[in-house]
Parts: sequence; structure tokens; C-alpha cells
Amino acid sequence: MLSSTTAAGWIEVSTRYENGESILEIANSGHDLSSEDLDRLLQPFRRAGQARVGTSTGLGLSIIHNIVRAHGGRLTLHALLDGGLTVRVTFPHSVGNVETLLEPRDGR
Repeated sequence: MLSSTTAAGWIEVSTRYENGESILEIANSGHDLSSEDLDRLLQPFRRAGQARVGTSTGLGLSIIHNIVRAHGGRLTLHALLDGGLTVRVTFPHSVGNVETLLEPRDGR
């Protein structure tokens, strides 16, 4: 996402817990994106907008998307009206998972 942000642009990162889910949002003031661009961004080796001419491989969001799905989460993309993108990663929150992570393993 950093390479998609203009020199005078901005990046905003936020986290919150809402309706039983942990949410991470990253937004930037990058280039204008169409709905076709958004669909393309989650596919491997695909880039959108002006980023198509850069040195990026187009793997970043597709890798993140697969990791998020493997952990039971969702990744959604939203184009901003004045250009840029919001990426939202949402994970269901489960007390059982947290307790399991906190239990000592193998005497550690």
C-alpha cells in the first residue's frame, strides 16, 4: 500500500473490536480505483490503476487475503471517493482461542 500512496498522500491505520470481531483497517490516499480494479487486486500477480507500471509483483494483497481466510477471517476492499483504498481485515473473536493461546505448552 505504501507504493500506491502519492508523495503528498496519507495512510491511516486503525483497530477496534466490534460485534464480536477484531477489525484492522488500513486506508490510503492513493490513486482512483474502479470496481474492476478492486476485484483484480486480490488475484495473484494483478495490480490496479497506475501501480501497473511500477516494480511491484502484485502478490501482497492476494497473500494477505489467503492468510486471513486460513485463519477464519475476511478481507474486504473499499475504494475511496477521492482516490485511495481502505483494506479491512476482520477476524471473529473467540474466547476459546484466546484461552488456548494463553495455556502453557510443554512445560514452557
